[in-house]
Amino acid sequence: MLQLYRLLLLLYPPAYRREFGEEMIAVFRQVQRDCENHGLKATFYFSLREVAGLLDGSIRERLLARCRSLQGGTMHAFRFPGWMIVAMVVVLMTVMMAIETARVMSTRGAAVSPHWGALLVPFGFAVLTLMCGLGIIGYGLLIALRRIVHQRMRQSLGKRP
Repeated sequence: MLQLYRLLLLLYPPAYRREFGEEMIAVFRQVQRDCENHGLKATFYFSLREVAGLLDGSIRERLLARCRSLQGGTMHAFRFPGWMIVAMVVVLMTVMMAIETARVMSTRGAAVSPHWGALLVPFGFAVLTLMCGLGIIGYGLLIALRRIVHQRMRQSLGKRP
């Protein structure tokens, strides 16, 4: 099991392995000895937990290393300007109106409600208000998540020289 553990440690970034590799192996050996005293079932669960933990940890460390490498540790490459929210809402409204127009045109023989024009403005305003509200909530969530990521990255970088 120790050989498998050493092999899975190779999935971590090299800097992480240099800093924590030996300590991780020492802790693994100690816990493995303790589990062997508790029987085969405890050893099996320990092995399963360690393999899953190493795979999960290596993926997380690789992703953190990737995020740090993107423009000074932030993800500016994935941001779009704030005015794009407005443009997206306008495009959505245009598509919705085009779909409704196509629906009305496809039912030429059916009687079209004469109140459609009167309902278009309140319906459009309601949809625009809803989309703006959702956009503001989404934008607030993105800002909050960005702050959390920056805080965690600062904490993790502060722990490592």
